[in-house]
Amino acid sequence: SKSRGHLKTGGAVMEVRTKKLLASVGFGVWFFLIGTDYAVILPTAWLYVKSLGGNELFYSLVFSSFSAATLFSGIFWGFLMDRLQKIKLITVCAALCAITGGVLYTVGTTKYFLLGGRVLGGMGNGLGSVIFAHLSRTTTTQERTKLFSYIFAARDIGYLIGPGFNFILRMCNFDIGPVTIDAYSSPGIFTAILISILLIYMVVFLHDIPYADEDKDVEETEHSWQELLREETVVLLAATLFTCIVQSCLETTVAPLMQMMFRWGELEMSIFFICAGLLTLAGYLGLGYISKKCQDRTIVLGAVMLSCLSLAGLM
Repeated sequence: SKSRGHLKTGGAVMEVRTKKLLASVGFGVWFFLIGTDYAVILPTAWLYVKSLGGNELFYSLVFSSFSAATLFSGIFWGFLMDRLQKIKLITVCAALCAITGGVLYTVGTTKYFLLGGRVLGGMGNGLGSVIFAHLSRTTTTQERTKLFSYIFAARDIGYLIGPGFNFILRMCNFDIGPVTIDAYSSPGIFTAILISILLIYMVVFLHDIPYADEDKDVEETEHSWQELLREETVVLLAATLFTCIVQSCLETTVAPLMQMMFRWGELEMSIFFICAGLLTLAGYLGLGYISKKCQDRTIVLGAVMLSCLSLAGLM
């Protein structure tokens, strides 16, 4: 009987590990596709908005609506997760929002379809905060560090190679009923198809895993708040906020500026953003070397100064 008990326990542990592995793969691909979705739309969004009669203000509204929807939907999905504790159900709902947003972006009969599509896409992107919360509750500290690194890397790879898909998508020029699929509208249906394939994987392989002990979770939360309120943590969070604002400003102004000054099209824009992604990757690699030679505060100060110089260059 003891041996049977050990076998049952061992089988249960293996089953939970398998579920965690399958979920981690799915979440990694999700973040890769979210990064790809953002990056593949970025080079052609301004030209798409302009072709539908939109101006620079509306173009900015399209991008800011995606971020706003991500913020508020993250709170909404988190509320549902706390109530239901059904990660599979919430993942399916968020994926359906992202798929619908991609289709709506492709239909694009008016500029407001683009706006609605990016709002729904942002609602899908809001799942990210729920995924991190879920992984924090279902993994150990050792597992968590490696897993979060893997997820962030998957998202960054999506950012890097996303613009490259436009080399293929720019050759699209056909109609599906009343909908025209061209270089501007194809990124929406492209990401919708990819997320639909991932949705099938999630439905089959994603399972709801019981959370860790609540008392331990409360203790870790209190400790996390203490760490969060330290001076150096507040400074780093402020620096991160600043760099995110700078990045968003650069991404939304570069496309109209380059099209106005140099008459760039979707090909030139895609090459530009691929080069920007390669520079970002080089920055990550260089940071690993620099961190061994310089203090952390020096690196943060240098990064903030470079961000200021980038904004000054646009002026």
